[in-house]
Amino acid sequence: MWRKPFTVMFGGPAGYGIMSAGTMIAKAGGRNGLWAFVVNEYPSLIKGGLNTCTVSFDDKPVKAHEERLDFLGALSQEALDQNYEKLGHEAAILYDSDTVEPNLARIPAGVKLYPVKLLGSLAGEAAKVMANSAMVGAFCALAAFPLEIIASIMKSEFKKESVLQQNLSLLQQAFDQTKQQFVEHKAFPLAFQCDGKKKMLLNGNDAIAMAAIKAGVKFAAGYPMTPGSSVLTYLADHGAEYGLVFKQAEDEIAAVNMLIGAGFAGVRAIGSTSGGGFALMTEALGFAALGEVPLVIVEAQRGGPSTGLPTRTAQADLNFVAYASQGEFPRIIVAPGDIEECFVETFRLFNLVEKYQVPGIILTDKYLADSTVTHLYFDDQNLRIERGKLVDEA
Repeated sequence: MWRKPFTVMFGGPAGYGIMSAGTMIAKAGGRNGLWAFVVNEYPSLIKGGLNTCTVSFDDKPVKAHEERLDFLGALSQEALDQNYEKLGHEAAILYDSDTVEPNLARIPAGVKLYPVKLLGSLAGEAAKVMANSAMVGAFCALAAFPLEIIASIMKSEFKKESVLQQNLSLLQQAFDQTKQQFVEHKAFPLAFQCDGKKKMLLNGNDAIAMAAIKAGVKFAAGYPMTPGSSVLTYLADHGAEYGLVFKQAEDEIAAVNMLIGAGFAGVRAIGSTSGGGFALMTEALGFAALGEVPLVIVEAQRGGPSTGLPTRTAQADLNFVAYASQGEFPRIIVAPGDIEECFVETFRLFNLVEKYQVPGIILTDKYLADSTVTHLYFDDQNLRIERGKLVDEA
């Protein structure tokens, strides 16, 4: 019997749907009584490189991912070579038999190998786009993860019928092939059951964006900068439903001045960036303070100085945001520590910056901004919008 929590990692080249595979099994667990914590790792490259998705499951809320792996699915040599040391006792390695060659000397005792032709039945670009479905099908066969739950997730995710059927077919083929080739590795250690609780699978940036909408934000502006970009993406995708206008500016200087203009007009607004983008905003930050204009900026920290390491996490910008811009002026900084605080503290900050007419900064990091967690629906019954002093022309 595997231990709890159960942790699986899928790894392979960019473009092979690695992150979608992890998200798929996390959603399947969340809709059937389990809790998941998902961490995506990807290089700072336009194309190529190793992508991994790590999913930790438990029957109670998970606050962070596990480093030790119970199951590794590898679609590339690099995905296996970089993760031997993370394999737990009696873990399973599923790998594409045509592209991956295990180093037997590096495999810990008790770990079992499962070579499967995950890409062999596919050709060209289809191999990249649908390889994740083959890997998940084989995973279900080896780990006794219910295949029908994955199929139901696919049906809700794919809008085009032809694409859905291709993926369902490949999922089933890989499942059947693996079943015929191997005896089930071990039974999945957690029970699937609908517990009646309404759950979401979201990351910290999603929670911040949702809180902004709940707080009455009607304008958002920014220039994409990982790992803060997905706040803007969420608002661009969903904001129109709530009367929110999103503007992608030509740079961070333009974005922050647009936000100040919105605040001066009495419109709640939010921007999101990382350390390098916030550096460009600092003069305008002082302008907002001088004009006593409420302003909310998300600063999602990345590692290193200058433009830094966009796909690595860090927590080194507190001193920077606390003293950024010329002169002295009050500001409010909130630093949420989990998904719940991302929602609650973002909502609270909008009330505070309008009450005291000062800039506000939400300080987060790549790990919190990017990690996806199974979470109950937020309790917003006691949240009240407080606008502070407003000019009433009437």
